[in-house]
Amino acid sequence: MSNLNPKVKLIKQAGLISAVMGVDDKENFYFLDAFNHRILKFSKDDRFIKEIGSIGQGEKNLFQPAGVAVEKGVVYVLDNGGRKIKSFSVEGEYLADFEIEKAFGTDSLCVTDDVILASVKYKRNEDFNKHNLITIFGKNGKIIKSIGKIIKCQTYAGYLTFNTIFISAMDKTIFGTFGFYPVIFAYDINGKEIFYKNLAPSIQDIRELKEYAEEKGFDRPEYTKKEGKILTAKYCSGFALDSKNKHLYYATNNFTLNNFVVLKFNLKGEFIERIAFKMENKNFPTVHIFIDKKKPSLGSGMDRKKRNFI
Repeated sequence: MSNLNPKVKLIKQAGLISAVMGVDDKENFYFLDAFNHRILKFSKDDRFIKEIGSIGQGEKNLFQPAGVAVEKGVVYVLDNGGRKIKSFSVEGEYLADFEIEKAFGTDSLCVTDDVILASVKYKRNEDFNKHNLITIFGKNGKIIKSIGKIIKCQTYAGYLTFNTIFISAMDKTIFGTFGFYPVIFAYDINGKEIFYKNLAPSIQDIRELKEYAEEKGFDRPEYTKKEGKILTAKYCSGFALDSKNKHLYYATNNFTLNNFVVLKFNLKGEFIERIAFKMENKNFPTVHIFIDKKKPSLGSGMDRKKRNFI
């Protein structure tokens, strides 16, 4: 396991509820504050700049925003309550929006040079198990297609919960994971599956590790190496694509088990290593990961004391 010690900075500003964020070309941070229906913009030195949006359903308003992305000077917001995707300038000026038809809600947003990707959940009166996982929009709001297989559920509540996802994209390939199901996946822009990898340990993996421990003992380097190759992801709280170094990062955090580990994969979905981020000599929970083109990695999260950090 790698023990990285990134420069971690606590955010002194109060009121940051969500750790979902975007970063612009000047390294300003855009935090999603869903409970207060707004986006908060901070400079890289922790100076509050402005808020974008406020509760309401007018052009400049937001209602239960669920995602934010920044691309070429435009801030895109997934306005969950309004069933819309809205765009603003980095100065906070309203630019445009489009409605997501037949949607009950949305939970993930990714923007590329030419398309907008979103996870759309459809209304109860729809046959929800017939829908795909990711909807691809043109920048004009027109649906191009939908791709990816959902986790089929018997109940509507299950459909909404288990199909919560995180997505990123590069070179016509869409990478992602589920929030409550230990799988990472990749599809091309046309919907062809590239990989679909379950991160839960198999019974065979666990049996072989147990047999090795009983025969050789737990206190051997070989046991640690074997244990490190077994993936024990349960829930995902953050996912990111490092397009420069061609890596995927999966934050599998569990406060109950003190399991604050980030799993690193290559773009074929092959496991590379576990990474533990340290702060104050303790593993620190990374509840959102964002990879910037200018830096190796950026992240955000919240600890037990509800202190936000980047």
